[in-house]
Amino acid sequence: MNSYNYNDVLEIIKPMSNPSKRKLIMDISKLIELSTIKENSKLICPHCHNKYIVKNGKNKNVQRYLCKTCKKSFVSSTHTPIFSSKKDISLWFKFVECLVNQYSIAKTAKILKISISTSFSWRHKILDAIRENYKCLNLYNKVECDETFFNNKHESINVEIM
Repeated sequence: MNSYNYNDVLEIIKPMSNPSKRKLIMDISKLIELSTIKENSKLICPHCHNKYIVKNGKNKNVQRYLCKTCKKSFVSSTHTPIFSSKKDISLWFKFVECLVNQYSIAKTAKILKISISTSFSWRHKILDAIRENYKCLNLYNKVECDETFFNNKHESINVEIM
């Protein structure tokens, strides 16, 4: 799996037009929103990826589920950016806008009135979600090629470059 750090994502975002940036904000927001409104019929176990699950009570008004195959318990937001977040989902949407607008961690934290460490953590959660959900991310950049000549001093070795 390719790992993209924040600078790689910034390089992808910089040349984007405003409509493309808005679409990216919408896509990431959908990732966050989907993690909160998953229906029981569409849920799969985040551990073994099996679809045989049953409801397993509630904890703090959050529905828990149990996988019949691996016997592990989970909630619909397990392995999503908002898992174990105590903040409102609308704050996450604002954070995504700050991320796409390339604000610094400190500026984002000040705008959203959250700590810098929370802003840092959220950035990485969003980047991980992007990486997981867009595994075949196409990067459109210019590529330049040039000829390279090697001085072959070993007469017995024939080097062929295709």
